[in-house]
Amino acid sequence: PNWGRIIAALGQALAEHGLETDMDQVSLDIQGQRVYETAMPTEFDRAALIEKLQKNKEIVLDLKVAEGEGISVWSCDLSYDYIRINAEYFT
Repeated sequence: PNWGRIIAALGQALAEHGLETDMDQVSLDIQGQRVYETAMPTEFDRAALIEKLQKNKEIVLDLKVAEGEGISVWSCDLSYDYIRINAEYFT
């Protein structure tokens, strides 16, 4: 569960568009499990989250940036190299 890359991508996307956000308002859930909030990682059951990630074909990320209406984004990158590279380490 590499939440650090997701938070880093958020920061990069905001910077590229000249936007800022209060990181105390940012939270991230992976498969319904909170892994990041108020500018800090949270304690979570890593083994349980890994099991959820392995059992499900669909992975749900809930990234809250600030108050307001949300959007849904569907994405995939299932190439062998992408999976291999990202499975070799975690935050």
